[in-house]
Amino acid sequence: MKSKKSVKSKKRKPKTTKKLLTLILKTDGNPRQTSWSLVSLNSFVNGRPVGYYKIAFATYYENLNIDDGTYKLNLFDKGGDGMCCKYGNGSYTLKINEDVVKTGGEFGRSQSTTVQISQSTTLIISNQPSRRPSKRPSKKPSKKPHKKPSKKPSKKPAKKTSKKPSKKPSKTPSKKPRKKPSKRPSKKPSKKPHKKPSKRPSKKPSKKPRKKPSIKPSNKPSKKPGKKPSKKPSKKPSKKPSNKPSKKPSKKPSKKPSKKPSKKPSKKPSKKPSNITKPSQT
Repeated sequence: MKSKKSVKSKKRKPKTTKKLLTLILKTDGNPRQTSWSLVSLNSFVNGRPVGYYKIAFATYYENLNIDDGTYKLNLFDKGGDGMCCKYGNGSYTLKINEDVVKTGGEFGRSQSTTVQISQSTTLIISNQPSRRPSKRPSKKPSKKPHKKPSKKPSKKPAKKTSKKPSKKPSKTPSKKPRKKPSKRPSKKPSKKPHKKPSKRPSKKPSKKPRKKPSIKPSNKPSKKPGKKPSKKPSKKPSKKPSNKPSKKPSKKPSKKPSKKPSKKPSKKPSKKPSNITKPSQT
């Protein structure tokens, strides 16, 4: 008896279901300026060059069968005014299996849309920030700051300082001082003194004296005497005498005599004699 030959069964490869990508272009008054390209993983899939579309205000259908994956659709306009609305109401519509994924037309020289296609879902990954702010705040902060300030303060301070100061002061003081002084004084004094003196004196005296004297004298005398004498005499005499005598004599005599005699005699004699019994040196 003849032996039967065993027949090996060939494994069938699973069929990949391709999806239909449809790009509908409605040209404006300058159709030759419009071009596009479809890219997948940095490889060119399909596209139309500049000058391909020649009929103004016409509708073109571009149909492509594509596999699952990530694709990037790039729309270009050589004139830099998009497909709308300087020379007519041109537009484009991107569909995946008759489902509208993206529509547009108002852009400058280019506009890109990234689409991630799988068996069940089709997701759009935006490459550019939205023109209008979202109604609800996002969970994660954005990488770049917005051009306009937000209406409500954020819960956490920003890592980088803003270019323009906020209209309302914050409740908690900042960790680092600002380069420019604020227009309005703060309610609470700062923990560390500023490098430059303020233009207006503060209402309350500082807890610690400053290293350099102020440009203008304060309204009230300080509680403790300064280490260095002031360049100009004060309007009112101090309550306690200074440790060192003044270089120039005062215009008015003091109410109490000094402990040590002066180096130079006064122009007018004193009303009361001195306590020292020794005669003067002169």
